[in-house]
Amino acid sequence: MERMKHFIFLKEANGCYAMQDQGYTIYRGESLSQKNTHTLILRNSYHDPIITIDCLVSGTFRFFHAHKEAAMNLHMEQMDGQLIWKNAALQWKLPASQYYFIAIRHAPYVDIIMSDEREVLGYSQGLSGWLTSNNYSAPFAAIWMLMQEKSDIRFVDEATFGQKRKEAKQ
Repeated sequence: MERMKHFIFLKEANGCYAMQDQGYTIYRGESLSQKNTHTLILRNSYHDPIITIDCLVSGTFRFFHAHKEAAMNLHMEQMDGQLIWKNAALQWKLPASQYYFIAIRHAPYVDIIMSDEREVLGYSQGLSGWLTSNNYSAPFAAIWMLMQEKSDIRFVDEATFGQKRKEAKQ
């Protein structure tokens, strides 16, 4: 696999994160709750919103419920799609492609692996992330930030996650 690009994540405040490339902040994300909606907004370095993930809240807020599939809407420029759970992975369904994210909790952070139908595109370990291309940096950052804030997530087992990460490093 080609050399992967390294990124750093920073926790700035409750529900607020940043993604840096060589010391420069390229994305900031904030998690907001209003009445019956929970929203994660990812902004670029010019403070323009580039990805918004939202979910309706019913009663006590939980993004993911073990007993039913929860869908979230994801808006990214001209690539709107839905985030749904499929086979223990969070799937971002777009008209032309699909991306999958699997997660495991390594306290205090949640590590993720991003892949498409064919290969691993990136992964995180603690506050570090690696991607095969900058093209995936915005969705990778948004999902990483989302996963840090949610406690009701479907995690994969250590062996599955370790195998996927090993594939990514090859």
